[in-house]
Amino acid sequence: MAKLIKPFKGVKNGEIYPTLLEVGEECPPELEDGARELGALEGADDKKPATAKK
Repeated sequence: MAKLIKPFKGVKNGEIYPTLLEVGEECPPELEDGARELGALEGADDKKPATAKK
């Protein structure tokens, strides 16, 4: 699991309400894609998928 570099709110598997995850906490695997998209994960720039050129 990656660590958060920004606060991030997300709904963990099996829960119905969002949880606020603070800076330095481990990001649950099910929320990593969303946190990465928002730039909230450590090293998020390194793990962006390659985009096809048109």
